[in-house]
Amino acid sequence: MAVALLNSLRKRFVLAATLLLLLSIAIFSYINLHLLREYDTPTHVHRNQEAFHTLELIRDNLRRLESSTYQHAVLLDDTTRSQIEKHLGSLSKLHTQETETMFVRLGGTLLESYQKLHRLDGDIQQEVKALIFILSKPDRRFPTAPILREELSPLNERFTQELQLAISDTQTARENPLSVNYDVDSKLLSLRYYWMQQISTVRSFIANRIGIVNSPEISMRRNLNDRALYSALIDENLDWLQRVDASNALTIQQSLSLAQMLDLKKAYDNAFEKVREIYLSDNWRKDYPILRERIQPLFSQAWNTLDAMESEFQSLNSRQQLSLYGATNQLQDFIWMFNIAALLVVLIAYFSFEYLLRRPIKQMALAMKAHASGADFVPEIRSNLQENQELVLAFEHMKKEVDARQRKLESILDNAAEGIITFDSEGMIINFNKAAEELFRTNASNAIKRGINEFIPDLFVEQRSFVFFERETGLSGDELVMEIPRRNSIPFIASIKLSRTSLDERYYYTVLISDITEQVEMLNNLKRVAERDSLTALYNRKYLLDYLDELIESRTGHSDALLYLDLDNFKFANDTLGHLAGDQIIIEVTSLLQQRLRDQDLLARLGGDEFAIILHDVNEQDAMEAANDYRKTISDYHYVHTGKTIDIGCSIGIALKSPDIIRTEELLAKADYACHVAKTRGRNQVHLYHLDDKREVAAIYADMGWTRIIKRAIENDRFFLVTQPIVDSRSQKVMAREVLLRLNDQNSTIAMPNGFIPAAERFGLMPDIDRWVIGRTIGYIQEDIIQGVDSVYSINLSAATFNDTSTLEYIRYLIEHSRIKPHSLIFEITETMAITHLNKAIEFLEGLRSLGCRTALDDFGSGHASYLYLKDLPVDYVKIDGSFVRDLLKEPLHLAMVRSMKEVADAVGIQTIAEYVEDIETKEMLASLGVDYIQGYYCGRPEPWKSSASNSG
Repeated sequence: MAVALLNSLRKRFVLAATLLLLLSIAIFSYINLHLLREYDTPTHVHRNQEAFHTLELIRDNLRRLESSTYQHAVLLDDTTRSQIEKHLGSLSKLHTQETETMFVRLGGTLLESYQKLHRLDGDIQQEVKALIFILSKPDRRFPTAPILREELSPLNERFTQELQLAISDTQTARENPLSVNYDVDSKLLSLRYYWMQQISTVRSFIANRIGIVNSPEISMRRNLNDRALYSALIDENLDWLQRVDASNALTIQQSLSLAQMLDLKKAYDNAFEKVREIYLSDNWRKDYPILRERIQPLFSQAWNTLDAMESEFQSLNSRQQLSLYGATNQLQDFIWMFNIAALLVVLIAYFSFEYLLRRPIKQMALAMKAHASGADFVPEIRSNLQENQELVLAFEHMKKEVDARQRKLESILDNAAEGIITFDSEGMIINFNKAAEELFRTNASNAIKRGINEFIPDLFVEQRSFVFFERETGLSGDELVMEIPRRNSIPFIASIKLSRTSLDERYYYTVLISDITEQVEMLNNLKRVAERDSLTALYNRKYLLDYLDELIESRTGHSDALLYLDLDNFKFANDTLGHLAGDQIIIEVTSLLQQRLRDQDLLARLGGDEFAIILHDVNEQDAMEAANDYRKTISDYHYVHTGKTIDIGCSIGIALKSPDIIRTEELLAKADYACHVAKTRGRNQVHLYHLDDKREVAAIYADMGWTRIIKRAIENDRFFLVTQPIVDSRSQKVMAREVLLRLNDQNSTIAMPNGFIPAAERFGLMPDIDRWVIGRTIGYIQEDIIQGVDSVYSINLSAATFNDTSTLEYIRYLIEHSRIKPHSLIFEITETMAITHLNKAIEFLEGLRSLGCRTALDDFGSGHASYLYLKDLPVDYVKIDGSFVRDLLKEPLHLAMVRSMKEVADAVGIQTIAEYVEDIETKEMLASLGVDYIQGYYCGRPEPWKSSASNSG
């Protein structure tokens, strides 16, 4: 009954008026009794302190928000972003109705300043959110991203394809040697090299603009100069080819490719010019203007407003103290008059309230309900009271804001890069954005109110709770990759992510879907590159070894054979006719072998002129017959070059897989042994491995003597170490000494590593040699420690050593059981080994660094993928390949390459060492380029090991 009496404003107003009259009488009595004591309490001081404390909290949150915003603009990490969101939430919680009421009580300029501060806080939050939105996508932050992705990258790929077509046409033409123009072939190869270097300088220019070096402007100018040099060389080669084409000396394919390359070069230059203009301007990124021109001024205004409010608080406290006692007497007189006027005020207020407040509010409530349901309703407010008019204006403004936000949300969904599909718990689609329309080649109107399974099969199970489905499959929140069909089109590979929300006690599901067909194809291509030989496209040695591992483990009970094929006269043809001819021979031999290969068998290139063939389900006789067929095919092949005919031939070793073979290396070694026996018996032979072949092959290597000599040298300490200093390029102070290996053979002559290392690698002795070097080096370092010298030594490791999982444990054991500092050891591996065994190399190098040792990458720059993999390798130093350093002063191209290597190394925080420094001019040039350390005969020749005390002296 009491609730029914108070269910309207009118009834509540009558009740409030009655209570007000009663309260007035009570107030009158109370003030007469307790007036003086009331005004003596520090209530007003407490209110001021409470408001001042709230102001300090706002200041603190603003300061933290400002700091996090600037940090996120630099770091772009989830931690700083979450901090921003946390401070934004805290700031919103501080600006409550209670806070505003607190300042309303204070009134005056404090209320105005607080309202200004509140508006500034709102503007700051809006601008910070806009900044986060821009920072979340590279395309929003960097204007050049679409140009790089949609123009430069496709133009580079097309130019490279056309150039490769022209080069391939030259290689095809070699079947008729009289039609080959070797000058054109040379120019095309030079053109490919200069084009690759130009692409490298463009990538360095882009990386430098982003700021991975200390002085991007200087580095960018160098990159532009280097790029101009390569561009001029490319134009020079293209002009030469045009002149040759004018004389009809090019093939049809070369002429067509040349025309395409000219157009592509011009288009690439134009696209790069746009990138250059943007990167050299102040507007090369979009987040800086927001920070400088919008966010920073807003924070400055907020700080000024806060300072002014603090000053006003101090002034207010002083004024309140002075006026407190004077207000006491005035308040007592006011209470008398208030009780008399209260009744009149209540009556007037009631009628004013009825016509000026309650009825307009009711009209506005009806209008809001109508707008929420999508209907039009114009509120009838007859009062001309300003507040009522403002209420109408506020309602109109609210309608516009709601409609604008709805349009903004729809715009965001439509412009999202991912397809976004929303459906209900019955699987019916209720939203379908523009990106989804493009993915499925249909309109949203055709998709809405249809089942999700019509577009993404098996995503939703009919007549089952989707909540149960996601719990059963574990799909919600995880990424699913699947192939999705398009209507009347080719299917695509999609990445799908699901999320669930609850609204009005109903579940709704959102699917984020992206077309990742290109990414999947790229990964497949990378896998093919890792498994295939670059020249013949056959499986490479790594793939063969993995395949043999699986073969030995999984095909127990099956009869398989391994053929080890070595070309007989290939070295003679390669050395006399050149490497291009040698490559052509390998390609043609590959084609001959593939023609005879069965579908179930596997052909691989082990390297150089060596091939391997795996025959499945064959016995000894079948293997011999197949091997003789392959031998005869190669024997009948003749390579014709400039009118000369060269017979190649081959020797083939056969090893049958038997139950006693448990390791891949054992099967491969048997086939290799058999191939050597075939060669020693006059070449162009086929030999099946037998148990007594080991003795025959051992006799072959006994002539060289290296296997026995190496083993005895390890046993009898016939190895000895020499060291060569690595010095600072400016101060000439010795930073470290590289440990080099020598061997005293039986005749007391010194053997260099290039004499015995190949044999050691072939027979798997490198891990033993490397362990000897590591142990002896650590022993010498301990001697240095006894003499009070802090020495550093650099040790070279082989691929077999870092592929051996026990190597790290051996090094750890030596360090733990000695008194040396791990920092005094630097371990070097070559770039070729690191890239060939990338995952193993990364794991091994990280293990060394976890022990406290330092790491170095030797022969840096010798491979084509140097820059690509450098950022992935955990190394402290890179040793620039000596082929670039030796002719540094004579070859401008080598100078540009060394400068580029230095800049890339600096970008990833790695120090540089230059090898083969033989004179002071080269030393000074390297120092001017900023190379950190140098090594070579100018710094010191290799010398037998002496203590670091004597070396330093």
